[in-house]
Amino acid sequence: MKRWIGFTPLIVLVALGALFAGYALKHDPHVQPHALVGKPVPAVSLPDLDTGEMVAVHDTPSSQGLGGPRLINFYASWCAPCRVEAPQLMALKAQGVTVVG
Repeated sequence: MKRWIGFTPLIVLVALGALFAGYALKHDPHVQPHALVGKPVPAVSLPDLDTGEMVAVHDTPSSQGLGGPRLINFYASWCAPCRVEAPQLMALKAQGVTVVG
């Protein structure tokens, strides 16, 4: 009986290791769930920078160049990653994607 008590921590450790390994092998950290893929854009209102008036993003007319795909970007001048992504956003804009932000 004492022999089994000595092996109990080892057995528990091996079982926990097997559970962790099973989760790690099954879970792909590069796959992120996208809850809004294939669904309409949520109702979002943002202030117009010129007038300060609230504008509903999903109601913005195509005459303002906002028909089709849109990318809403939250940018800060002090944010280093924001400055790094600026050329990529400009490339998307050149491909016809409306970049708001």
